[in-house]
Amino acid sequence: MKKICFISDSFLWEEKIRPVLHRAISHVIEQNDAVEFWFHTLREPFLQEAVIAIPEIRKSFPEKQVAVVAVVDPLRKMELGRTDDQMLHTNGFQENSVDRVEYAPLFDGKCEKNATHFIQHFYKVNQWMYRQCDEVIAYFYDNLPTSLSKCESSILMGKSRLPYQHIYLPETRALIDSQIAQLSEKEKYFMQKMNQGVSCAALAREFGISYNRVLQYATRAKRRICGYIPKD
Repeated sequence: MKKICFISDSFLWEEKIRPVLHRAISHVIEQNDAVEFWFHTLREPFLQEAVIAIPEIRKSFPEKQVAVVAVVDPLRKMELGRTDDQMLHTNGFQENSVDRVEYAPLFDGKCEKNATHFIQHFYKVNQWMYRQCDEVIAYFYDNLPTSLSKCESSILMGKSRLPYQHIYLPETRALIDSQIAQLSEKEKYFMQKMNQGVSCAALAREFGISYNRVLQYATRAKRRICGYIPKD
């Protein structure tokens, strides 16, 4: 049984990536007799498109076992007092789009005891899901810094990284390079250094400013660049 999950840059969606995603899903199904595609929440358009595409694509492979698996967070379910079907709806799944529900562990750490740390808990569930899988289909641009969360970056580039199919549009990657060249000198410097693997903390020390200030420069530049990426 091959287990696949998806990672994407939440800022991005391009209509032209749709057939690329479909080919990646088809390739995985074609290469394996049994495949499960795992999802937690459908926050990004990329994930939404994957869930829509899988049932249609698997019609072309009737001899294969293909399933959509939704990960449900038991802590969140208890907090909200909802059924599995209600949780699936809350997490963005359409009716009858899920073949099986998989429960994440009932984590009991510091962030679970503090309601303001919901994002940290959310990423903990995501990280658990990634560890259950064998491979990732990932949509991001490696010349666009801060494109992925720390959790997602660790899965793709960290010590515990998973094999992944990196899907993107070459013409968009070239466009990003051209837009970086037109940034202000400081923004361009930050973006280029981060693309070389220099951390925000190191850049903050170099310029004598806060980590958050560096991140603010990078995020602002990224949003501006994303504005030039065609969505249609």
